[in-house]
Amino acid sequence: MFFRVTFLAWAIGLASSVSAQVSISGSVAGELRTFPEQAGMVDQNVIATQPTLTGETKISAAGWPGQFRATFSPYIRYDPVDIGRSIFDLHEMNVDGGGEHWHMKLGYDVQFWGVMEFVNPVNVLNQTDVTEDFLGKRKLGQLLANYTRVEPVGTIEVYALSGFQPMRFPDSAGRPRAPVSIRRTT
Repeated sequence: MFFRVTFLAWAIGLASSVSAQVSISGSVAGELRTFPEQAGMVDQNVIATQPTLTGETKISAAGWPGQFRATFSPYIRYDPVDIGRSIFDLHEMNVDGGGEHWHMKLGYDVQFWGVMEFVNPVNVLNQTDVTEDFLGKRKLGQLLANYTRVEPVGTIEVYALSGFQPMRFPDSAGRPRAPVSIRRTT
C-alpha cells in the first residue's frame, strides 16, 4: 500500500512539474439488494436486504514528454452482509504512451483482449470479479507490461503478466451464491 501511495504522489508531482494536464473524476454509488424469499441454504444470511456501497475514482495526467500519460484508478466495494463481496482493487495505476509505430504500458490495468461478443471466452488477461457480476463482465486490475508495435504487415502485442489475484467468491452467508459454498484456502 505504501508503494501505491508513493507512486501516486510521485506521478502527480512529476505531472505538475512538466505542465501536464491533470483530470480527476469519480463516482460513489449505493446498491440495495432485496430478496423476497427466504434463504435457500442453511449458511446464508436471512436478512432480506443487502446494502452495498461502491466508489471509484480516476486521476489521469496527460501531456508528459513523449506523449506519456499516468493514470490512477482505485475501486472499492463494501458489503456489510457478505464480506466476500467487499474489495479494494486497483483497476489502473500505470504509465503509458509511445510514438508513431509503438505503444507501451507499465503498471496495473484492466486490459480488454478478445472479440466483441456477448461472452468473451478468450478474454483471459484479467481476473473476473464473480462477486459483482457472475457473467464475467467485471474485471479486476492486473499487474502487467504491454508493448505494441504497429507495422504495415500487422500489429504485434506482447504482454508480461505477474501477481495474479486469487479468484474471489461470495461468502458462505452471501446471496446469491453457488449451491456449494466455495472457500479459498492458502
